[in-house]
Amino acid sequence: MNHIKTFLIVVLIVCTMTTLLADSNQQVIDALELTKGLHVEEIFVGDALRAISNASIYEARYGFVLSNQNEDIFLARYFLEDMDGLTFFDTAYQVVCSEEFINSIRPEFSLTSIDDGLLFQQFLYAVDDNFFNEGFYIEGNTWVFVRDEFFGDIEAFIVETDGNGTITSISHEYDAELTMGDELYENLDMDFIYNETEYIPIPSTVFDKILPIMQQELDYTLDVSVITSSHLAKVSKANWYSCEISIDEEYDDMYSSSLYEVFPFEKDGEILLFDEIRDLLTSSAFIDSIRTDFFLIDEASAELFELALDDVSDFDRREKARFERNGSWVFIREEFFDEGMGYIVSTDEGGAITKVTYSMEIPLEGVDVPEEPIGVPFDESEVTWTFTLLDPLKKLIWIPYPEDIPVCIEFNDWAANQIGAWIGTFQDDALVNVYSGTDITSPFYDLIPGEYLYPGENRISYRLLRPGNDYDKAIASIDLSIWIGELPPLDLTTLVKTIGLTNLQKELPL
Repeated sequence: MNHIKTFLIVVLIVCTMTTLLADSNQQVIDALELTKGLHVEEIFVGDALRAISNASIYEARYGFVLSNQNEDIFLARYFLEDMDGLTFFDTAYQVVCSEEFINSIRPEFSLTSIDDGLLFQQFLYAVDDNFFNEGFYIEGNTWVFVRDEFFGDIEAFIVETDGNGTITSISHEYDAELTMGDELYENLDMDFIYNETEYIPIPSTVFDKILPIMQQELDYTLDVSVITSSHLAKVSKANWYSCEISIDEEYDDMYSSSLYEVFPFEKDGEILLFDEIRDLLTSSAFIDSIRTDFFLIDEASAELFELALDDVSDFDRREKARFERNGSWVFIREEFFDEGMGYIVSTDEGGAITKVTYSMEIPLEGVDVPEEPIGVPFDESEVTWTFTLLDPLKKLIWIPYPEDIPVCIEFNDWAANQIGAWIGTFQDDALVNVYSGTDITSPFYDLIPGEYLYPGENRISYRLLRPGNDYDKAIASIDLSIWIGELPPLDLTTLVKTIGLTNLQKELPL
């Protein structure tokens, strides 16, 4: 009976902690949802638009407002307001070419003279910011405003008029099949681009009409997961997440999906959102999250800090380096024209981190940055292959139901490329996937699809192999045992010591 009670406790803890993890991800999603906002701005304003049209044109941006307002993640749409109300468009060019815009043209404006064409061209400057266009030419009742010409490919606004110069249609083409006119007219006086326009607040009635439309138009998905890193956990007390926002758009029979990476960070119950990992790592929030028992005082602690950086930020393995300079630790992530780009970490006398800055101009004079040996005979006996499992943290895994399992393995990619080594993925000793090439890089990332896992034990093996088909003589290997369904038939003492739960990344706390 006691055995059964203990078994029930184990299952209860698994379910409870799985729920906590899901709740944690949901908290991040909720925090992201709260950042959504709408920005509306009147565009194309200026003397030219006012002389040509009675309409007001707005650009609306709706999306996620994060730490850097210049990097907001948003969907842009356009609106034309005239006497008939507010009309919605996907692009600014659609506005200019629309029937609604043509109907908004003032009765007194027509294309009958060169000055009329120069005024319309001045309006187009506000539309596309193309100040280096070719000018415009006239063929009968067709006015062609050439915005760009490159080896015969012409981008142009093509305006048709009736016999009185009244505009009847406007079209925009990126690759117009046109022959450039012999005489083109340009705006020789460009002082208008420096004219300042008075800012007029957007009427609340316009804002209120646009908001529900933008809310409906924003089609997005949020994918949030916890960053599990034993190195990071030894440096920071915070919870780190990776998040990908996908914004999908469809217009003009075209479909696009834009992906954005966000870095959520939870400390003391507060979730902060950063759109750049550099902003996070140089923030006071990160400094405050550093463990009180972590001190940056020697090579061992510097290596740990560097490994923590590796788990959350990009780096070039061949250019990565760390060293002390002027009382600070420097962590080079990559190089550019003999200068390093990376983090400069300041500490107090005891080694406690007080400040982190990022620099793109770190002098590398006198710094021994590891480089690939050139012309030096390769001696495999001196190689440390470092075929190390970073994710998941356990090689024996139990999950009640099949799910995707991410895998991350660090290895000596320089040595592997010297001999042409490759990584094979095996399921029950059968080769199912290959990672090979002339320049394979570390770490190696893989995903074990849940759809290929069956009830009971699944044996997955990752092997670093020499060129050829000899799968049994691996340079190094990592063997995973994934159990799907009810708990495997082990006594509870062994179970508690060995089971690694993929969705928890930690041992059962019994």
